[in-house]
Amino acid sequence: MEKRRKDGKAETVLVVIGGMVLDIQATSSIPPHLRTICPGQVHYAQGGVARNIVECMTNLGAQPFMISALGFDMSRNLLLEYWKSARLQTEGIRKHQDVETPIVCHILDVTREVAVGVASMEAVEMFLSLEWIQQFKHTIHSAILLMVDANLSRPTLEVACRRTFKTSL
Repeated sequence: MEKRRKDGKAETVLVVIGGMVLDIQATSSIPPHLRTICPGQVHYAQGGVARNIVECMTNLGAQPFMISALGFDMSRNLLLEYWKSARLQTEGIRKHQDVETPIVCHILDVTREVAVGVASMEAVEMFLSLEWIQQFKHTIHSAILLMVDANLSRPTLEVACRRTFKTSL
């Protein structure tokens, strides 16, 4: 799944632009009542559609390049711990102290259906900016495939699509 240049160096086949998210899933073991705390289980998982695609492609032997944004907090540490252990590049992951890492919290009922969810996606909305993405234009232009998370802002999506069209990706 890895393409080599004439000089033998690995070429970026896939560039993924999108969110890296810490998913928190809380499951109630009894029917919940509003404004109360009930027993249950809480699980953390690495998520974000773009992050999940990069993980799957890595498991298939590719070396995708991720462009994303995280805060300086415990959630970022949890997400990057796996990233570094898988020897994935962190160059395209913006880390900014003025924002929290994206988190989605799902409250599941006893049937494991989503009762309510809260998404904190400010890092993706504010710091996965056109200026940040454009720093990697050479990587994007040399990629065979570009995947863009549809949860990005409209201007970011438009620029990514225009760049893709202009470079015939």
